[in-house]
Amino acid sequence: MKRTALFVCLASMVMACKELSQDNGKITIEEAALTQQFVTEGGVAEVKFTATSDWNVQQYNTNHYSWASITPTSGGPGENTVYVTVLKNETNDHRDFSFLIKTGADSKEIKVSQKQKDALTVTDNKFEFDAFGGQFEIEVIANIDYEYEISENATDWITPVATKGLESTKVIFNVAMNKNITDDRQATVKIKSGNFEEVITVDQTKFVPEWSYSATEAWIGKDGGNCEFTFEANQEFEVIAPAVDWVTMTESNGTYHFEMKASTEYDTRVAYVNLIGDVPGADSYVVIYQTGHAELLWEKSILNTPAAHTNNMVNLSILNDEYLVLGNSSVITLMSPEDGSIITTIDGVSYHSLCTDDAGHVILGTFGDYGASEIYYATINGTDVQVNHLASYDGGIWSRLSNYRAAGDVTKNGIVTALASVSQYWAAWEITDGVVAPYKCGQIAPNAGIGTIWYPGYGVVIPMGPKLSDGLAYCAYDGVYALQVCTDPASNTWKQVYKTFSTWAEGGSGVDVAEFNGRKYAAIQSTTFTEGADVGCYLVDITDLDNAKLVHQLNIWEISAIEAYTAYDGGGDCRLLVKDDAMYLYAVDGNYNIVTCVKFPKL
Repeated sequence: MKRTALFVCLASMVMACKELSQDNGKITIEEAALTQQFVTEGGVAEVKFTATSDWNVQQYNTNHYSWASITPTSGGPGENTVYVTVLKNETNDHRDFSFLIKTGADSKEIKVSQKQKDALTVTDNKFEFDAFGGQFEIEVIANIDYEYEISENATDWITPVATKGLESTKVIFNVAMNKNITDDRQATVKIKSGNFEEVITVDQTKFVPEWSYSATEAWIGKDGGNCEFTFEANQEFEVIAPAVDWVTMTESNGTYHFEMKASTEYDTRVAYVNLIGDVPGADSYVVIYQTGHAELLWEKSILNTPAAHTNNMVNLSILNDEYLVLGNSSVITLMSPEDGSIITTIDGVSYHSLCTDDAGHVILGTFGDYGASEIYYATINGTDVQVNHLASYDGGIWSRLSNYRAAGDVTKNGIVTALASVSQYWAAWEITDGVVAPYKCGQIAPNAGIGTIWYPGYGVVIPMGPKLSDGLAYCAYDGVYALQVCTDPASNTWKQVYKTFSTWAEGGSGVDVAEFNGRKYAAIQSTTFTEGADVGCYLVDITDLDNAKLVHQLNIWEISAIEAYTAYDGGGDCRLLVKDDAMYLYAVDGNYNIVTCVKFPKL
C-alpha cells in the first residue's frame, strides 16, 4: 500500500507542476548518464546534470509507474541530481521507458531499460570470414551463468580462446583457414542457459587459389639450355622438380633455376614443375618444353590442284625414291620429295586404289561387278604409262578390295595386299619368280575385336616385307583406332601394338613401316569426320611389339598450309623413306588437302 501511494503521489506532482517559461535555459549532462541500464534485481541510479534555470521532468506515458519512479521531478538552476528507482523485474520481458529533463527550450532525454528475469543477450548474431579465417568476439550480457556450444560440424575449425569479465563477458573464438576449394562452410555457436539461448552464425567462404608466375612455360632447343621461374601464391607451397633425368633444378633466393640436357628424342618432350599447395586440390604447375630433332621440312596445299581428293580414297606412294606418287582415283600426280612441288600430272588412267612396289612399279586396283577386282602394274616414263595385268579377284570374300599395298618386285618376287571392307578380311597375292599365286585371306575382326568398316578407304592392310611370312600390319576406322600386327599370317593371330589418340579417326587408312638406324618404325595416318579434331600422323617405334613407343606426332590441324576443311570423306595416307642417313615421313590428308614432309636425322 505504501508503494502504491508513492507512485500516485508522484503522478500528482508531475501533473501539477508549473509550466516553465520558454526562455533560453540550458541543461548540461554527461553522455553516459543519458542511458540507464538496470539488471533484473532493480536499484537506484543517479542522473547528475546542471541547469541554467528552473527545470522539470516530463514523461511520455505512465506505463512504467508500477515499477519505476523519478525524484525529484523539478528544481532550480545549478547542479542537480535526479534519482531513478527501478523495482525487481519478475517478468520474462525486457522493459524500458524514457523521460525528459527540460528547462526553457532545452531538454535532455534519459533512456531507462531493465533486463528480464534471467536475461541473456549477445551484441552480435552473425560473423563472416574469408577463407583465411581469423578471430571473433561475442559480447555476452547476462545476469546468469551460461555456457557455449559449437556445432558439431565446426569443432575442428572453430576453437575458443578466452573469456573475460563478469556480467559483460567477451567470449573469443578462432576460425581456422578453410582449405576446401569447392564449398563455403557455415557453423553456429550457441550461448545458452536453461531455457535461454542465443544462436550466433559463422559463415566462411571457400578457398580460391591464386598463383603468380614469372612465366607459365619455357621452350628449350634440342641442344639443351637453361630457364628460371619465380612463384607466388596465397598459400604455403612446395616446388617439386620434374621427375625426368634431363632436367636439374636448383633454388636461389626464391628463384628456381632449371638446366636441360641436349635432347635424344625426335618429338618435343615435356617436363612438369609441380607446385604442391598447402590446400588439397589447389596445386598448380609450369611446363618446360624441349624441341626434338624431328624437323618439318615443308607443307603444301593441294586444294586447287588435280591432286585434290575426289572420293574417300587418297593414296600416297614413293616411286624409285625419286617421286611422290599421289593418287585420287582420277589422275596420277608426281611430286618432288624435296619440296612437294608438282612435277607432272597423268590423266586418262582409271583406278580405285594406287600404290608402288620397291622396284619402280605402280600398282593399280579397280572395282568390278559384285565385288570383283582387277590388279594391274604400270611403269611410268614421263607422261607415258604402260599398264600390265597382274592378278584378278573374283569377289569370293563378299566385299570389295581397296587400299592395295605392295612390297618387293611384283614382276619377280614380291607381295600385294588389300583390305576387304565390311567383311573385314585381308587378302594377299604372293609372286615367286614372276608367278602370281592364288590369293590367301583371313578375317581380321574376330581376332582384333574390331567393328565394321563400311567404306573401302577407311582401313588398310600392309605387308611388312616382300613375303607373306614377314607379317601384316593393319589399322582402320573400326572403333579401336589402333595399329595391329599379325606376325604369323598362317595362324591369323593379331596383336594390338599401339592405340592412337584419335577417337574419330575416319581413316587409319595410311600405314607404312621402315627400318632405320637399327630400329623398326611404323607410321599411322588418320583423318577425321570433325574439323579440328585431335588427329594426325603418328610415328611409332615398333622394334619391340610388346612395348611400342610414340616418337613423334604430326598434328595435322596445326599445319599452316591448310586453306580449308573441304569434306568429311577424304581419306589419308603416309609413307616412310630412308635416305642419306635420315628417315623422311610423308603424309597426306584428304579433308584438309595437304601434303607434309618431316625429317628424322640419325641420332
